[in-house]
Amino acid sequence: MKILTNWLRSYLPELPASDAQLAEDLTLRGIAVEGIYDLGPGNGSLYEMDITTNRVDAMNHYGIAREAATMYGIELKPIDTSLPKATPASTAYPVRIEAQDACGRFTARVLRDVTVTESGSPWGSPRTYSISTNSRAASSCAARAKASGSRHSME
Repeated sequence: MKILTNWLRSYLPELPASDAQLAEDLTLRGIAVEGIYDLGPGNGSLYEMDITTNRVDAMNHYGIAREAATMYGIELKPIDTSLPKATPASTAYPVRIEAQDACGRFTARVLRDVTVTESGSPWGSPRTYSISTNSRAASSCAARAKASGSRHSME
């Protein structure tokens, strides 16, 4: 799994540790950071992580940020999950429940006035682009680090 430290820091503005120290502390607490790849000045680092299946809560940026907030005793910024106020649809959306005995409840939400535009990059957001374009570099660095017996690489 790939995690961007700049993304983590957006949830943890008071994070006192360097990227290298954070990786070490996460690893000591059972969330293995197998590689650290510098993305250049101002871009933070990319972590190559091994998250075990018993830690599904940590299989995303916010989950890793939550773990770091707990480790360092700092505040975790909440995710904005607000949606526009719901209003009744002018016409019901047609839904047919074929197995009524297996579906005790069905809910849906219609989103109106959504504008889809070009994202500016073929990968979507700059964060997604950063993870995807550094995947090959991270895999290559991880292979070299593994071959040399090192757990962390600062390439």
